[in-house]
Amino acid sequence: MEAFRSHNGEKLYDGPPDGGYGWWIAAGHFINIGIGYGFTKSFGIFFPYIKEEYSVDNTTTSLVFSIMMFTQYS
Repeated sequence: MEAFRSHNGEKLYDGPPDGGYGWWIAAGHFINIGIGYGFTKSFGIFFPYIKEEYSVDNTTTSLVFSIMMFTQYS
């Protein structure tokens, strides 16, 4: 990447100081948010399977998801 120069030839910008590592952080965060919100929004799909797998009632299953969403959004 070519550096930007001022009118007197001084370098103003010489590329990313971290070598572009910030883009990896941003991409990882994007994936993390997508999975987190996607799981929260698909609660109705997972509800019967979790209820059946652990042999618990609706209240207990809903409580677990409520605690999960509380910790995610707080």
